[in-house]
Amino acid sequence: MAHDARTRRVLRSLAALLCPPDVVPDLLDPVIDDVELSMQAMPAAVRAALIAGLTTYDLGAVARWGRPASKLGPAQAARYLDLWRHGLAIQRELVKAVRSLVCLSYFEMPAVKERMRYRPDHWIEKVTRHRLATYGDDIARHVASLSEPEPLPPLPAPDDPGPGDDDGARATGNAPGGVLAKVLAKGLA
Repeated sequence: MAHDARTRRVLRSLAALLCPPDVVPDLLDPVIDDVELSMQAMPAAVRAALIAGLTTYDLGAVARWGRPASKLGPAQAARYLDLWRHGLAIQRELVKAVRSLVCLSYFEMPAVKERMRYRPDHWIEKVTRHRLATYGDDIARHVASLSEPEPLPPLPAPDDPGPGDDDGARATGNAPGGVLAKVLAKGLA
């Protein structure tokens, strides 16, 4: 489910301001696609609040510049975003949330990773091999223990008073060797 044209336009205008200045314009649409996917994974109430905040941000510029934020020129758009960055707490939180979504999507783009020469696959493989060599036996034992049935602790003998048992506890049946344990033992035998 893609967002409406206004939400997408606002996200695109914000991405142009929030991404690094040398962002390739061809990457803005894939970044917005990824942001939309992230927003679709959010709970409906959170997504609705974010869309309402984006709409408020967009239409709030009309009072100052006579047009929505998504249609401002770069200098005006940057000044308007700065007003929100230093505005009320709710405005600052919206900017932080959108910035987080946009930057996460931007830096996950394969073209951006390649431009930064960020290639973690070799390192991940190396560390995985090292950890398996070092901790492989422990990991295998743990995995095996997850599929083995866990033995139940043995029931105390009916006449065994158990540790710390006294006559008062035995009389109430609350001690391991009390009436409750005897009933359970007879019922399970």
